[in-house]
Amino acid sequence: MPVGAELVNMPVGAELVKFNMPVGPELVNMPVGAELVVPANGAAMVATAEGHSAAGPITTAKGEEQQGNGCAGMTGQQRRLQFLLLCDAFNSMTQRAKLELESLGHEAVVGVWETKGATVAMIKQVKPDVILCPYLTKFVPASIYENRDVPCIIVHPGIEGDRGMSSIDWALHDGAKEWGVTLLQADREMDAGPIWATKTFFIEREHPTKSSLYRIECIDAAMVCIREFVSKLQSGQQPRPLDYSKPDVKGRLRPRMLTDDRIVDWNLSAQEIAPIVRCCDSQPGAMGTILNKLVHLYGAHVEKQPDTILKALVDERQPGDVIGSRHNAILVRCGDETALWISHVRLATSLIKLPATMALFPDAEPPIELPHIAEPKFVLPFGQWPAASTLQEIFLWQRARIAYLWFDFYNGAMNTEQCQRLTQTITEIEKDESTDVMVLMGGRDFFSNDIHLNTIEAADDPAEESWRNIHAIDDVVKCILTSTKLTIAALVGNAGAGGVMTAIAADLTWTHANAVLHPSYKAMDLFGSEY
Repeated sequence: MPVGAELVNMPVGAELVKFNMPVGPELVNMPVGAELVVPANGAAMVATAEGHSAAGPITTAKGEEQQGNGCAGMTGQQRRLQFLLLCDAFNSMTQRAKLELESLGHEAVVGVWETKGATVAMIKQVKPDVILCPYLTKFVPASIYENRDVPCIIVHPGIEGDRGMSSIDWALHDGAKEWGVTLLQADREMDAGPIWATKTFFIEREHPTKSSLYRIECIDAAMVCIREFVSKLQSGQQPRPLDYSKPDVKGRLRPRMLTDDRIVDWNLSAQEIAPIVRCCDSQPGAMGTILNKLVHLYGAHVEKQPDTILKALVDERQPGDVIGSRHNAILVRCGDETALWISHVRLATSLIKLPATMALFPDAEPPIELPHIAEPKFVLPFGQWPAASTLQEIFLWQRARIAYLWFDFYNGAMNTEQCQRLTQTITEIEKDESTDVMVLMGGRDFFSNDIHLNTIEAADDPAEESWRNIHAIDDVVKCILTSTKLTIAALVGNAGAGGVMTAIAADLTWTHANAVLHPSYKAMDLFGSEY
């Protein structure tokens, strides 16, 4: 079996002959050219909760104060730059930006915006060469953007010319087929400054959500832009002004998407409602009424499976009625005799997003008769995604004597019941004598982000529920550790906390070149227990 550079340099579609295992897009449905990386000595793109990172074995950046040399008049000389990553939070874009800059040989210090005064003081302390804002929703003060010795660069998740706070929201709402990311210099008008780099991409995936498009396509495009910006900066180039007179500048100023733009009318068809939910998932969520409760809606999947019982339920109910459930998700009757799955709900009176039945029926017993909708087929044709036709969290692809197990949980969080179902599934695969290799795929956005903190917080006894959830994920890890099959964790998406521990329990752990591992529990005030 090829490893390390041998594997990375293999042509797309090549096979690992020993196990007849396809790699490249056939394995994980990645864009052509994406890489599967076998980390040497456990090396991977790693970001810790403290904001330190490493491309390789985990190390800790010292973060000492360094003198900034300024960027005015910079020539082609390649030198190490000091970046201040000014952000609202150390989110996925910020993590990737830090790792990308460090891989280019530069230093990146993460600074979370608190107040204008604190931010100005932080800049004086760090003395950066460049201020990069991967994820910042605040207006940059004039004292910062007018300092041309220290350029302040905004990462905007929109095509050239796009301006406003709801870029991806409107792109998905309007059904855009092409989108992009633009790096621009902060200026007096938001998103109207000179442009350093822009990168467009086609929205080829079926039904991405706002957060998914941001996390995958937008972040990948942003890294291309960051590399281009650094190259231009070091060669003494200057940004170009935004010019709407150019035919290739297709973006425009859009208003912030308001609640009225996100309201769901259940009389519309499920196909019309789903994009409204997806364009603001995972934040702030579409608004709708279910069981006379005003709620935020998440995790929309159109139900297309032919089912006689399901059709009867649709025929008997009115738009807006909850007609069934499956593993804490609810099925809602929509117009045109269609139905839509909603996996998660947040009551308008609550700050906690929960699996739909947990949020709507906190007393466990629903006040209405709620039929359980049977699971669809567990084994799907190789390369087929259930999201196109129903809601299905756990499913399997099979090829030769290899089982590819997907467990695509919302935002990667695994509650007690989900862990138990996953353990049961792994146990069944273990018993299957026709399978030699089990490839743990996780989900497209996340491999796993560990236990479900929201369901723990909402439980009647959070301490007891956290104990149950931790034991349940421990059982998943034990099944992987003790499997007699060859187990491979193939991380298409990011992993955090116990999700990282789950992945490394496999015999081999492979990560997509762009996946970020966040193994720390410190931010959750927890200690890992996964063996």
